[in-house]
Amino acid sequence: MRASGALIAVAALAACTQLPPAPDQVPATLDQSLALDRDIQARVARADASRVARNIERLANFGTRHTCSGHPAPGRGVDEARDFILRELEAIAPGDLRSALDRFTRSTCPANATYNVVAWLPGTKHPERLVIVGGHYDSRTYEVHDAVSDAPGANDSGSQSALVIEVATMLGARIGGTAGGARESIDPYDATLVFVTFSAEEQGGGAASFAANLARYVPGAQVVAMLNSDIVGGDSAVNSADDLRRFRLYAAGAPREVAGPDGTPDNTSPARGLMRYVHTWGSAYVPSMRMVAELRQDRPGRGSDHISFLAMGAPAVRFIETIECSPSRPDASTTAPYPPPGYPAECLDARTAHQHSPFDVFSYVTPEYTTRIAQVVAATAASLARAPAAPRNVAIVRTPSGALTLSWQAPDTGAPARYVIAARNVAENFYRQRVVVPGDATGTSLSPADLGLSGSDSFYVSIAAADAAGHESLFAYPEFRCEPMACAVPAGALDVTATR
Repeated sequence: MRASGALIAVAALAACTQLPPAPDQVPATLDQSLALDRDIQARVARADASRVARNIERLANFGTRHTCSGHPAPGRGVDEARDFILRELEAIAPGDLRSALDRFTRSTCPANATYNVVAWLPGTKHPERLVIVGGHYDSRTYEVHDAVSDAPGANDSGSQSALVIEVATMLGARIGGTAGGARESIDPYDATLVFVTFSAEEQGGGAASFAANLARYVPGAQVVAMLNSDIVGGDSAVNSADDLRRFRLYAAGAPREVAGPDGTPDNTSPARGLMRYVHTWGSAYVPSMRMVAELRQDRPGRGSDHISFLAMGAPAVRFIETIECSPSRPDASTTAPYPPPGYPAECLDARTAHQHSPFDVFSYVTPEYTTRIAQVVAATAASLARAPAAPRNVAIVRTPSGALTLSWQAPDTGAPARYVIAARNVAENFYRQRVVVPGDATGTSLSPADLGLSGSDSFYVSIAAADAAGHESLFAYPEFRCEPMACAVPAGALDVTATR
């Protein structure tokens, strides 16, 4: 899938050596703070590690959640786990949070019906815009097709399933309860929040089916962001106290890094824009957690549910613990050396490793860690669901003096109170200082120094929209890459589904 005609038009515009003056040239001012939403802060504070622990343990106690395990005995199997997750989601906000079993078929176990479990809170203004929080609930043991043996999957995938339930609880339930005998409403989200636990991740199928059929639930669905968690239990046998205060975030470039080496900061993609959003807003609401940026689609020779959304051109990222403990070898799609440097020896031995084994049990997970990642995911999702869309038809040119002339159009959705412009050196992942212009502006001029850069730097620059409460969009895609004498959309930046 290639990027839309609107993005292609932006690239053609950027190729011009000169543009007419922007229709509204206004000065920009330094933006020194981020405006935090008190309701989101309160919801983040509602995270409950004891509730997360109960849900991880309950899921592990089903014995196996292998996609083809069905219902072999009372209290055992994927069907009972599915029904448990559905009950938990249905209990969060009856009448507001909608839920369904999302059926799909698989050739590996055609006799067993296979289901994703999905819940969604319709947006009040733009329900077609989706912010998706996901993670799979199926588990496996050593042999990927063994549907009989124990596969408790406390970390992979009890932790991410509990995280999805917890984020739905934080964002979908009312904080105030009732007032004066009347039921209080949830503070609204402009976009639709979707909470989904996928099945068949270990064999492939659930996320791909769901991504291809979003219109079953939301007509005209447009994915703003997909936040996928997979292996977020905080394995206490291999992660230190410091490891449990950070997480890895995998974000593909353009083209997506599948078989080759890691990407570099000198690249741009929708997923990298979402990565920067998690870094900015997740850290603002949850300063106790540090994101470690991983510049590729996923670990070499491995994957997860976010890939189905990347393949359709949507911004999607994967959250994962600092050190995982799996005896499973990567698939044949990679030539990267295995094991990677520093991988714990005990995690290569099937007798002592946890993930994809009968030893992935509750006693090795750290529910407080899963809870902190849930807070980061919740803050990011809620911020995006209340934000305007990104500005449209952005154009950036370099004048002979080295200044930047920027022009744009207002976003399709939302009412911007201001625009935020930021840039990063090509050797950096994250933006430096931010400058703002009023929400009625359609253009401005800046020097590289205004953005914290020197005139000789090569850098990326873009612009976001923010409403009066400070809810901020993703930065417009594509970013423009500026050399000392010119700015342009990088070659290949619009083919966002390409791989290498």
